Amino acid sequence: MTTSQHSSPPIFTLFFGLMFIAAGFCATAIFSQTSDLHCTRLEPSFVRCTRQNKLFGLYAMSETEFNNISGAVVRESCDEEGCAYRVELKTETGTMPLNVVYRGGIGGQNSQQDRANQINDFLADDTAVAIAITETTGEKAMTFLPLLFVLFGIAMLVKGTRDFMTNYEWL
Repeated sequence: MTTSQHSSPPIFTLFFGLMFIAAGFCATAIFSQTSDLHCTRLEPSFVRCTRQNKLFGLYAMSETEFNNISGAVVRESCDEEGCAYRVELKTETGTMPLNVVYRGGIGGQNSQQDRANQINDFLADDTAVAIAITETTGEKAMTFLPLLFVLFGIAMLVKGTRDFMTNYEWL
């Protein structure tokens, strides 16, 4: 059995390749989601809503149905790097986030407040029949960034497999 003196053992390359792939898929699942909120007024004082989380806006990952939203508020989460915001819906059972990720950056609070105002305006107008809102977790270009981790992980797996096959003799 011989190994190259200039590269790490193939098992490490294979391991880190798998870690990059797993991290890339996890980040993609979180940061590439959209949340579609569809609310229908069944009676003047009764609204039924469905929130559907989708990957890249295409593949439905989960769906939640709830009744009687009483309002929408903007929640703030702050740390040493600044503040981020998200819309939360007030329901019969407590609050439910419109989206899993807080949005920060320039205009983060304003865009979330606009969403909350849309929902609150719908709830206040007894003649409004339905509302549909789509909320994304990130900018379009940034949703594909985690896929680079997946591609890098695949490249590491290919290299590790090739090194393993060429550097070790099979019995």
